[in-house]
Amino acid sequence: MAPVLQIALGLILIAVTLGIHLIAVNVSLRRVTGQVEAVRAHGGVIAKTMLIMVYVMFLCCALLVEAIIWALAFVSLDVVTGFWPAVYFAIVTLTTLGYGDLVPSDSARLVAAFCAVAGLFLVGLSTAFVIEILRRIEMKD
Repeated sequence: MAPVLQIALGLILIAVTLGIHLIAVNVSLRRVTGQVEAVRAHGGVIAKTMLIMVYVMFLCCALLVEAIIWALAFVSLDVVTGFWPAVYFAIVTLTTLGYGDLVPSDSARLVAAFCAVAGLFLVGLSTAFVIEILRRIEMKD
């Protein structure tokens, strides 16, 4: 695939996965707002921890969906053979871990690089979300 097409595909995939993540964060923040009041008023450390864990797991599910979207692109580009190896490659690339056991060909290297950039955005957004939940829980009246 030509480099310009790889860049275009990478940007489209970033937009799609970032959009999904923004929706997930927005839905989560709306849900958590009502529950924060109850946890602050009546809950202890365990209730606060459980609330955070529930929403972190929700974001992990969103990240899995986003990794599957990238994996489908990698399968269609013949980066890896098989769906599950593509999911593995997408997760390793999104986390910028990059073991190096699977290396994309030149025809898909830029797409994989954009996957790593998307991972930076997605993990950064998730971190900001968790910090916002902590801030809301600990905020004093």
